[in-house]
Amino acid sequence: MGMSFVQTDTAATLGEIQACSADVLASAPKSVLCVSGGTAGVTGVTPTVRHLRSTVMFEIAPGQVEWVGGTWTIPLNITSLNANCTLESAYICRRTSGGSAVSAVASDTSPSVSLGTTGVKTLNVTGVRTTGKYTDVAYIVLSVTTTGNIEVFTFMPNQTISTPIALPTRVADPTARVNQLGRLGSYV
Repeated sequence: MGMSFVQTDTAATLGEIQACSADVLASAPKSVLCVSGGTAGVTGVTPTVRHLRSTVMFEIAPGQVEWVGGTWTIPLNITSLNANCTLESAYICRRTSGGSAVSAVASDTSPSVSLGTTGVKTLNVTGVRTTGKYTDVAYIVLSVTTTGNIEVFTFMPNQTISTPIALPTRVADPTARVNQLGRLGSYV
């Protein structure tokens, strides 16, 4: 079973970076920190975008977990619409806590979700299993395209991102089992 992370009012510690996105940064992208059991944001966030740009970022620092493959559900609550904006791609990247690339986890380059109405827009992106260090972070980049010049929209960071990331399964100490069997064998 995967873990969930709440979007908060806190900016991402890595800031606004392109990460593994193929799209360049928007003129004023916005990043949000997501926390397991966190407090949902209450302040709207307004990025500025022109053409196809990496616009919204979510950072998740899951801690000591297993990065298993599966579906990432990424909601974006649009509170101030813009009919000239369309959510065009989503990238999920694994980064070090310092921001260096580890691996690409997933991408969806064809969701074509209009931001012309308010409400929650949800993307489901299938990711792969990755390996790295327990200090690594998930960095999600949503890219938006516009039909006009410079455009803005507002989202409320108050949704929960569901991930396939899981708490590690405990494995019994194999050395202890061998020692136990060894002792049993000496009594026979």
